[in-house]
Amino acid sequence: DEQVQELQEQVIKLMESKKEIEDREERSRLQHEQHHQQQQQGLIDAQQHLQQQDELCKKLKDQITQLERDVEQQLQLRQHHEGQCKQLQDVSIKLQQEAED
Repeated sequence: DEQVQELQEQVIKLMESKKEIEDREERSRLQHEQHHQQQQQGLIDAQQHLQQQDELCKKLKDQITQLERDVEQQLQLRQHHEGQCKQLQDVSIKLQQEAED
């Protein structure tokens, strides 16, 4: 009878140990899963950040291209304007010379 009681106590201790081990395994599994999810979220955040950087770069490149066009236009206008000024100066000089003659 005593042996039966000892065996029962041992079985109870084994069951408790088994339960503790299972609980530890479950906690470990959950921690691992949570860590994995955090890593995944980190990757997603990094990808989104890269995408935003790419979009920003594209916008900046577009702005630079537009500025280059504007500068080119301004140069052409300036050259045209300078050409007109030269023609006016030439005409003015000619008229002065004719007037003096």
